[in-house]
Amino acid sequence: MADLHNEIPREALEALREAVYDDVEAVIQEAEQQEPFEFSDIFEKKMEKEKHIMKIIIAGLSMFLILVLLLSGCDEKTTSNDTEATTTTAYNTTVSTEKSTTTEQTTTTATTTKPTAAKTPTYPTDANGLPEYVPGSFKLRPQEEDEFEFERKYRSIYYRNFPEYGELVDYDEYLDWLHETVFDGENMHEMALVSFLKRFNIPKDEFEAETERTRSVFNDNKYCDMAQEDWELPNADIIYTFDNEIINHFYRYE
Repeated sequence: MADLHNEIPREALEALREAVYDDVEAVIQEAEQQEPFEFSDIFEKKMEKEKHIMKIIIAGLSMFLILVLLLSGCDEKTTSNDTEATTTTAYNTTVSTEKSTTTEQTTTTATTTKPTAAKTPTYPTDANGLPEYVPGSFKLRPQEEDEFEFERKYRSIYYRNFPEYGELVDYDEYLDWLHETVFDGENMHEMALVSFLKRFNIPKDEFEAETERTRSVFNDNKYCDMAQEDWELPNADIIYTFDNEIINHFYRYE
């Protein structure tokens, strides 16, 4: 093969070289005038575009949810208004009916809604000035309906342990006393509360104060019917005789 350098004139080669150099230099100058180009620029622009699209989608969903909630609220409000209107009508009808009844009937209804009892039961006294229990002072529970598994000789208060009075002594000692004391209900001859008072030697004035505090709590409780046997509170004058014959007679089931 022939040598091209020998066949092409030297002047032509120089002109070609200068033309190439000029083109390359022009390309370099143009590139220098442009901002630097990196792949991260494209990635960032793409991410910005995708974020913008997501914002548009989220905004659209939010508007849709708000519209649904507003429509739902309107339905609930309409239903609530209908219910309120019905209730108001029923109430007005009831009030009108109640107003047409006599005052005596209204008073009777109010009286039987929540039974009331005297703050302190009153009993006649015997020759020694001690209270005498009057049968019928409390509504007794039929023994076939109570929780006792034996036929009771006394009212339920006789067998009851009063945790209220346990607050008058060290509570741990009170619990120890409960655990070590056996109450044979069917064969009991001493009231449980009397045994407690003897064990801890509670003064009568402290006992009476706790009894009145408990009575106040019971009276304020709408579920406590003080006329019922189960809510009977102890009588200090009888208890503090510490005479089992007197106490047992007073708390007899009769």
